[in-house]
Amino acid sequence: MSAESRKNNMSKIETIDVLLPQTQCELCTYKGCRPYAEAIVNDNECIDRCEPGGVETLKAIADIMQQNRAEQPMEIHDVFADKVIQFGIAIRFPVIVEINITVAVT
Repeated sequence: MSAESRKNNMSKIETIDVLLPQTQCELCTYKGCRPYAEAIVNDNECIDRCEPGGVETLKAIADIMQQNRAEQPMEIHDVFADKVIQFGIAIRFPVIVEINITVAVT
């Protein structure tokens, strides 16, 4: 990889990292927003894994990665659901959900 290409990739990583919500929630399966940004640029990771970022973040990342005209699959990975049990006590438990939704990013 040329020096210019590495510089371009670092610029993309920085830009994507700034766009991500910085919640460090790990819902994308990465240990934080920066590692996810690096994986998008360096490893061609799916751009749809940031649930807190929402559609606007997805569109912005698609523009950066020049995927703005393609249809992007949107997946919901491990999420937490609230469960209200008897006596109104709320507990949180992990729910594994796999939903494939096709979103046209323009």
